Amino acid sequence: MKKRTKTEPTLKSMTALYKKRGFKRPAAHAKQYMLGYTAAKKGSIDSKTAKKWSNRDKFGRVKKSKK
Repeated sequence: MKKRTKTEPTLKSMTALYKKRGFKRPAAHAKQYMLGYTAAKKGSIDSKTAKKWSNRDKFGRVKKSKK
């Protein structure tokens, strides 16, 4: 059997999921979820995970580099 890859949640994917489930304010719920998810990843004990998420904003989006 083929191994199934697990995708990490994004703001867009969580909003879509909450809309599908019929939440009243899916965007607001998704933002709150992503705030906690991102904070947990940034404070992870696993240094590889913490480093990967350190360059993301509070909603988990990759920060744009200033040139």
